[in-house]
Amino acid sequence: MKMRTLLAALAGFSMVMAVEAAPVDAAAKARVKVMLTGDCADGEHVEDADEDDCEILVSVTPKNKNVSARLEINYDEEDPEAWEEFDSGRTRGGRLIFSLPATEDDMWMDGVVLYRVVVKKTAGVKLPKMREYRVEYISALAAEGDEDLAEEIEEDKEFNSEMDKAQQENKQFIQQQQPNADIKQGGTQGGQQGGFNKSAEFNRACGAIGFPQADCQKLVETKSPSDAEKILGSKAEAWCTALAAPPAGMKVPCSMVLPRAFPPING
Repeated sequence: MKMRTLLAALAGFSMVMAVEAAPVDAAAKARVKVMLTGDCADGEHVEDADEDDCEILVSVTPKNKNVSARLEINYDEEDPEAWEEFDSGRTRGGRLIFSLPATEDDMWMDGVVLYRVVVKKTAGVKLPKMREYRVEYISALAAEGDEDLAEEIEEDKEFNSEMDKAQQENKQFIQQQQPNADIKQGGTQGGQQGGFNKSAEFNRACGAIGFPQADCQKLVETKSPSDAEKILGSKAEAWCTALAAPPAGMKVPCSMVLPRAFPPING
């Protein structure tokens, strides 16, 4: 089951938070982060249940340091030599987005596809450890007769409806703001209620998992997903789920939460 309502809400948070550039030690190396985002982030992309919004985000901190990268694809997970270049580009303003289409010739794909991103070596940049992303595409035709999958699709359709409602509420909230008014992290402006209080929400999540207060404050002050993940360490996935506050028993991966809670600077 995909947390579309969560993503819509987090998208709203990222729209109303004003992000300020943090000072960076000139001697420190820039860092690159690669993340799989969208409805395929859990490793499945199901027709009629998921949006065709699968992407791989390449982000650089600080944002004034850019890198070139290429997206490679492998249609045969049994053949480690079957990789081929699918797309390439260069970050602008600290980020690059590769779209991963779910259709070919207007038909939803079936089967497993592997993806990986190769970042070109760049002076002063610490490259990430390369990893492979496995996405299983499931068409509506292939899902016929699978009762469990059919039930999941119906549940996700309900989430689609809730997501649309949440996105509309977010848009209305933004439109209600005064022209050129900034809503700062950790509070609201002009008495406006309903904004994302970063400090309060992060502290709530920290308290829920017993995360140290001193480290939680560092989390509030940081500006990037990669830095947040370093601070959280082994507690990252538990914290992301606590921040999202999904229904009991559900887990929400950081690949969905962090890019929304810590959007790239000026991204």
